[in-house]
Amino acid sequence: MNSPGLPGPLRASEIPPADPYPVHRRYRAADPVHRAEGAWFLFRHRDVARVLTDRAFGRARCPPPSPANAPGCGGR
Repeated sequence: MNSPGLPGPLRASEIPPADPYPVHRRYRAADPVHRAEGAWFLFRHRDVARVLTDRAFGRARCPPPSPANAPGCGGR
């Protein structure tokens, strides 16, 4: 359940591919860090930059190298 004034769950099917920017603006203003359907959606540059540069966010450690799991972990 969403709080009053916040947009509902983000659904890709409801975002017009030709012009997604009004939807992005609405979320950036009302719910810039949005969780829906088991995923996180970030709408502000500073949030995206932090998640992409801070190792504390979503980076699992690669298992020990072996031929079976090497793809996807840098081929090590």
